[in-house]
Amino acid sequence: MTAGFTGLRVRQLQAGYRGKPILQGLDLPDLLPGQVTALIGPNGAGKSTLLKAMAGLIPTRGELALNGQALAAMPPAQRAAHVGYMPQRLPDDLDITVLESLLSILRVGGLATTAAMSRALATLDRLGIAALAMQPLGSLSGGQRQMASLAQALATSPQVLLLDEPTSALDLRHQAAVMRTVRALAQAQCIVVAVLHDLNLAARWADRVVVLKAGALCASGTPREALTPAVLAGTYGVRARVEACSQGYLTVHADAALDEDAAA
Repeated sequence: MTAGFTGLRVRQLQAGYRGKPILQGLDLPDLLPGQVTALIGPNGAGKSTLLKAMAGLIPTRGELALNGQALAAMPPAQRAAHVGYMPQRLPDDLDITVLESLLSILRVGGLATTAAMSRALATLDRLGIAALAMQPLGSLSGGQRQMASLAQALATSPQVLLLDEPTSALDLRHQAAVMRTVRALAQAQCIVVAVLHDLNLAARWADRVVVLKAGALCASGTPREALTPAVLAGTYGVRARVEACSQGYLTVHADAALDEDAAA
């Protein structure tokens, strides 16, 4: 391990489910404070598995370290305080309120009741969902539930924020609001890793794009470096155009599916 290294390091990572390997010896570029990293790739590429591995939700082998300290060696409460995780979706049958869900997370982290309440309310206000505080999680719409899940991940002010499809159920306005919040967190020196299926969001908001396919790293770099027609053909099996819009941001257009031979 490099002395004094600051960031999240993933080397030779192995992870899977019930004996089914998904990630086999995965190496990633170092994930650094101040950067938003977008994880992209086709269905089954291992994106969600990678986030769960980073969050400590599934067994792993290999090197997974934050600021030089192995995450597996951290006590669960310490790891939860350092790493915030937003799953693809919350369970449907949750009866606790949005506020109660945040308070339970903060109390596990050792905050006193008054401090936990202040932090929870500030988090909801930051995301513009203070009006949902007393609503049961199970009664929320898909988009509201997604915002509540993001609030849970943010509540502890983590050093690492892992987001699994954070905008999938949101309308355009809330997508932009969430991505602005994600960008602000990175600017405050958070390490942000987000699974995104919308490649235009990745191109617009990410500092680095990591492309996975079948549990392996296919490409990595800035959006201009990683989102190329050749990379998209090889990973998604599409003929794509990558162009700049009138504002100078990259946009991705999939024109046609390629046959398997052309995509290989």
